[in-house]
Amino acid sequence: IDHLKKAADALGILTDGGPGIVCGPIVGQLGERPTTAPSPAQMHTRWCRAADVLVEAAKYANPHDYSPVVTFAIEPLNRFELVAVNRLQHAAAIVELADSPHLGVMFDTHHMHLAEGAHPEVALEQCLREGLIVHGHISHHNRGVPCQDDQIDYGPYFHVLRQFGYKGFLAVEAFGQYGPDEHA
Repeated sequence: IDHLKKAADALGILTDGGPGIVCGPIVGQLGERPTTAPSPAQMHTRWCRAADVLVEAAKYANPHDYSPVVTFAIEPLNRFELVAVNRLQHAAAIVELADSPHLGVMFDTHHMHLAEGAHPEVALEQCLREGLIVHGHISHHNRGVPCQDDQIDYGPYFHVLRQFGYKGFLAVEAFGQYGPDEHA
């Protein structure tokens, strides 16, 4: 919980107390490598614990419920990086359990490409329909800059975002793999 409170404090300083989003893999234990997959009951227990922590963080960051300052957005990561929250529906379940207007879901095309099956835009559409999407990352399937040699077809994502009138932020998330002679 302390890391979420610190992030909220930093965001408040950066935005001069205005609204902002703390997003990313804010629940679960990054890099956890269990020998067996958690059961549905174990997953639900993890989601309930995450919801409780996020509600506490949201109350800390938004002491006056009528004036939202910080929204916490849960980013699902692929199963190689995070156990409990791998799909948009997992993040949506946590938001539903928490029942707080200060929580939302972020999507990342890289992780959705790995976790959501043949039509990841369907999961995005469901979360948009429920009003849960508050931020998005557009990323190449290998985590580089989105481009033409990508395995991800971004058209369906943008179509669904446009269809639902999404007005939130999108960011290109790219991790470079450069040698010493390739830096600009």
